[in-house]
Amino acid sequence: MFWHEYAKIPRHTSQNAITEGDFKCILARNCEGTERLRICEKEEETKVSRVYNFSAGPAVLPEEVLREAADEMLDYKGCGMSVMEMSHRSKAFAEIIETAEQDLRDLMGIPDNYKVLFLQGGASQQFAMIPMNLMKNKVADYIVTGQWAKKAAAEASKYGKVNKIASSEDKTFSYIPDCSDLPVDEDADYVYICENNTIYGTKFKELPNTKGKTLVADVSSCFLSEPVDVTKYGLIYGGVQKNIGPAGVVIAIIREDLITEDVLPGTPTMLTYKAGIRNLYLR
Repeated sequence: MFWHEYAKIPRHTSQNAITEGDFKCILARNCEGTERLRICEKEEETKVSRVYNFSAGPAVLPEEVLREAADEMLDYKGCGMSVMEMSHRSKAFAEIIETAEQDLRDLMGIPDNYKVLFLQGGASQQFAMIPMNLMKNKVADYIVTGQWAKKAAAEASKYGKVNKIASSEDKTFSYIPDCSDLPVDEDADYVYICENNTIYGTKFKELPNTKGKTLVADVSSCFLSEPVDVTKYGLIYGGVQKNIGPAGVVIAIIREDLITEDVLPGTPTMLTYKAGIRNLYLR
């Protein structure tokens, strides 16, 4: 069943079933009113019901990945325990995290002078962590093109001066403003964008002219969806649940010169990028 066929299903009905060969497709609404396409596949031994989730939040994971995780739930590669039970300082886990980092470096062409951090707290925690670590002059410029950039700017304003140097809020975030000649503050420590806005269907086709200032980008909803020149950014981050893996982890790719102990007073140790490097991600 293709997307255009899904779109033709009457949306006023609470449930519709379509039979197509060996597949039964059902458009259903959950208790929150979110529409989901449920495909029940007929198998010889076991009936498997999989949901293709088109709503916001965690995306569908490849079935082969889920099956591999299920097979290793009791015994990960002969170590006698699952990944959820093993020590985060063990050789087995070190191999997992190092392999994940190398895979990401290979896919994105991440230079050696950038560090890759696997952090907790999701992308939203970066709204505070970024100014805590990067706002040396307590000034930052934000380009507000959607709700997530708006929330990030509001959080950053708790730690210093936030300049909204461009915004599309005047037309309900329905466009990306011209960012070729922005009024970048001379004292700004960085320029911040949310590169893709799924709510409004907008995306930066060209990165803003930051006039030499560090570019920080939230790429949660476009992570690994296209080639990226990492060297154009000082920091790229995103929640992994859209395109990479399960919810609960945020990946931050940060240039080494931005990782210092010179953070805002009162910044918790575990919310510094330096701590992530020092502990080799093993917290």
